[in-house]
Amino acid sequence: MEREEHLKFCSVCTNRSFNPKVGITCGLTEQIADFEGNCENYVEDKKEVESNKKSNEEEISETKKSINIGRISLFCIGGLYVLVGFIEAYYIEYHHIIFGIIDWFFALIFLGLAIWSYAKPYLALIIGLVLFILLNLLVAFIDPATIFSGIIFKFVVIGFLIHGIANAN
Repeated sequence: MEREEHLKFCSVCTNRSFNPKVGITCGLTEQIADFEGNCENYVEDKKEVESNKKSNEEEISETKKSINIGRISLFCIGGLYVLVGFIEAYYIEYHHIIFGIIDWFFALIFLGLAIWSYAKPYLALIIGLVLFILLNLLVAFIDPATIFSGIIFKFVVIGFLIHGIANAN
């Protein structure tokens, strides 16, 4: 057995001890574990098992929260593109339905990525981040004045997506 496998047992055993040079050791032998299969001296520390379980649950909960923030960002981007599509198609001077259709197309992509993030959060958030950045670069290339419009929103969305990606991995 590898050291990591031994530590799964030793870290929750009442016979555990700690040596600053090597880490967790057996309190009976003062050596690192070298058993195969099961340790004959293993006695489960119920408090430590419960503590580890709570710690794991909290870590999972925090990860889910971060992923949800990224997912919500994708939904917001999609919703924003739906709204902008209506404005560009029907309300702006010299409007044309094709501009709305283009925005609705990207809205469907972002909404689809948000839904897909329930199954594959890491990949969906990365694709959403790359697409969001590329679309903003394209718009900035077409009209450089748009670089600074909505800059706070852009940074917040990018930050949320990066935070979700970091925790989804």
